[in-house]
Amino acid sequence: MRAYVLIFIAAAIGGFVSGPFSLQATAASQPPHVWEDIPFVFVGCAVGLLMVVGCQALLRNFRAARFASLAFGAIGVYFLAAGAAAAIWGLVQFGAVPHAFIFLACGLGITTGVALCYFLFSSKWAAI
Repeated sequence: MRAYVLIFIAAAIGGFVSGPFSLQATAASQPPHVWEDIPFVFVGCAVGLLMVVGCQALLRNFRAARFASLAFGAIGVYFLAAGAAAAIWGLVQFGAVPHAFIFLACGLGITTGVALCYFLFSSKWAAI
């Protein structure tokens, strides 16, 4: 089994365990999160990740771009698992509140950005 699969599994388990504790941080944000923040966080994470990896690809540093994509993939899995646990815990405890879905939107944005990077640059990574 590849090492990054084990890292992704560890990130998912860590995210599920730490997800409910992230609700305190998002609930304490000033100004408080509103529902309009959720799409902004999703798009910002996806576009920001594409820019970071894309800049490395423009510099022809494909090894760094591939490493960044794998690293952000693990980070995205962590945020996705933490966001799913926080959203479920938030729905049970508080009801539908926007701060419970911030980490879920961030995780979805990062994993979408990683998928876009893989789609755009996988032909360049084949030789690495």
